[in-house]
Amino acid sequence: SSDTLAATVPGFAIQPEMVKGGIRVSGRTSFSSGIDHVDWLLFHTMTHTGLIRRSEVEIIDDWEVSGLRGTGSKGVLTKEV
Repeated sequence: SSDTLAATVPGFAIQPEMVKGGIRVSGRTSFSSGIDHVDWLLFHTMTHTGLIRRSEVEIIDDWEVSGLRGTGSKGVLTKEV
């Protein structure tokens, strides 16, 4: 639908694992802005980019940076997604 939203996740430090049908990622990223309002994550590693349902990751409310609270940034934890 035209109202589907996605946020980017810079998971460049996470090494993707090649599995049948795609890749698997596990690890914690430092932030994703606007993650509270999306259905999908555009997840980037150094070698791959893929879509992950937001419901498949854990959101870590750890971004307490002065002056940037309005970005809605939070950490992201993936466990064999």
